[in-house]
Amino acid sequence: MDRKRLTVAGTVVELDWDEGGRVLALGLETDRDTYEIVESKKAEELADLVGCRARMTGWITDDSDADLRLLDVTGYTILEEAEDDEDDEENDDESDLDY
Repeated sequence: MDRKRLTVAGTVVELDWDEGGRVLALGLETDRDTYEIVESKKAEELADLVGCRARMTGWITDDSDADLRLLDVTGYTILEEAEDDEDDEENDDESDLDY
């Protein structure tokens, strides 16, 4: 396995869930690759940033046997907040109504 320090920008995405819908793995999706984010304190902070564009610095590990790229995040900057879905906005408006 090769390991190198890198800064890369992309969108924070959910990669894996359990049967209850709990997120098990996060990733950073770029135009060229998707990196699985290694579990850490920094990774825990990223759970609230799904859908945001971010620039992350960290250690990249390529596992050619598993065709997997892991990103151990050491720092990040939010470049763009996640856009709200129209459906979410509609649901938020409806939640204010009295039934």
